[in-house]
Amino acid sequence: MSKLFTPGPVMMEQHILAIGAKQLPYNRTHEISQLTYDILEDLSYLFQTSGSIVILTASGTAAMEASVLNFLDGSDTVLVINGGTFGQRWVTLCEVHEIAFEQLTLDAGHDIDYERLTKLLSSHKFTAILINAHETSTGQLYDIEAIGKIAHEFGVFTIVDAISTLCADKFLMDEWGIDVSIASSQKALSLPPGLSFVAMITSILNTG
Repeated sequence: MSKLFTPGPVMMEQHILAIGAKQLPYNRTHEISQLTYDILEDLSYLFQTSGSIVILTASGTAAMEASVLNFLDGSDTVLVINGGTFGQRWVTLCEVHEIAFEQLTLDAGHDIDYERLTKLLSSHKFTAILINAHETSTGQLYDIEAIGKIAHEFGVFTIVDAISTLCADKFLMDEWGIDVSIASSQKALSLPPGLSFVAMITSILNTG
């Protein structure tokens, strides 16, 4: 049997594949509602957040787009960390939805210059930062804890694509001051593709 070594979709366990072969249950029951609540509670643990989480029947890119559409608008100026294919995806989404942005462009596989990042955010020009915790196209893992701390210091709203890092690397959303985090089912969760998750810290919900 051959093994699939890619960032995702990853190899699934046989008992997970077997569940997918079963007849779907009727969804309008107390049991299914309770199952959904249990899933949301478990996702809160995975993200390490006390905030709310939305489950989307959509790809990770759709969750990225949902975050741009729902948390940013024409009054924002965004700093995009562009270190590869998925950093470029943030750029494309900002272009499509006419969100003003600038890029901090990195050579493939290079880490962020955190002094430069601090200088950029200290200018108070940017209202938000968009970053992929793990730039899957190059394998570069950014220090999201450090980025969250810098962004929080200057009041910059932080949206993190954690799709290929959640459950694979340490990720403490609330403790690190991340406002919005995104994940998908087909990476370290080792589930079939088709679900994505958007986690939001409590303060966002309180502001309406």
